[in-house]
Amino acid sequence: AYDVQIDSVDVSIEAILILDEQGIIKSCSRSWIIEMLLGFAAEDLLGKHIGALAPSFFSFPKSLQNWMSSNVTDVVHRDGSIISAQDVVESFHVANGTNYSCRMK
Repeated sequence: AYDVQIDSVDVSIEAILILDEQGIIKSCSRSWIIEMLLGFAAEDLLGKHIGALAPSFFSFPKSLQNWMSSNVTDVVHRDGSIISAQDVVESFHVANGTNYSCRMK
C-alpha cells in the first residue's frame, strides 16, 4: 500500500520522496514544491520507480552509495524538460527492511 502524505513534511521547501528497497516511491510530501519542481501531483508519483524521475537512479539500489550524500541530479519534469536538482538520499530502517528518503530542491 502506498501513502500519499507525509504529514510532518507538508510544509517543506523540498520535494521529499520515500522509496522502498527497489526504488519504488511509497510516499511523498504533498508540498507545492513537488508540483513546482517535478510538474507532477503527489498522487501521480506513487508506485513509480525513482528512475522515471531521475534517470541516474535507474540502477537504484545497485549504485546506492553514489547517492548517499548531497548531489546534483538531472530530473525529468512532467513536460519532458530536464532540470538540475540538489538531492540528498538517506536510509532508515523499518520493520520489513530498509527505506530511503530522497529530498530534492
